Amino acid sequence: DNSANFTGGLSFSLIFPRNFNKLSYNNELLYTEYMVKGIFTDHKSDNDYTVNTSEIGLSYLKYNTMLRYNQSVANTFIFINSGISCGFAFNQTNRYLREKVFYSETSVKEFNAIENIRNLEIAYNIGIGSKYKKYSVEIRYERGNGFSDFETLKVRSKRLYFLLGFSF
Repeated sequence: DNSANFTGGLSFSLIFPRNFNKLSYNNELLYTEYMVKGIFTDHKSDNDYTVNTSEIGLSYLKYNTMLRYNQSVANTFIFINSGISCGFAFNQTNRYLREKVFYSETSVKEFNAIENIRNLEIAYNIGIGSKYKKYSVEIRYERGNGFSDFETLKVRSKRLYFLLGFSF
């Protein structure tokens, strides 16, 4: 399943006046998180089945650095930006629960869903948005190397952000 969560943070821009303020270097410090959950039932009969539940969730502090191109249209700026992101995981949920039912007996065992979770996620991102006076809105796509570095478990993170901003 997909996960929809709140993301918040701070950003600052270094505007290059040489190009009529069209290029800027943007940096962000963001908090983001996600949680995915999967359930699989191995059903042999009504009296013999196993329910497998996995939950993996991570909270990140991310540092994004991007190059932004701004174009003035009337009183509004339209912009596109692209760059890289480094996310540091500091809180994790990593649980695999196996519930085996055999007639009247039930056994429950809990394990880690993944033995080694990567604590550093590297990603690239690209976005498009608009700024009017002190307000901005942006849609951004991010693709990263994910939380697992096992060759047999290729996990790539894909995030879609809808960002609202206010400038001071």
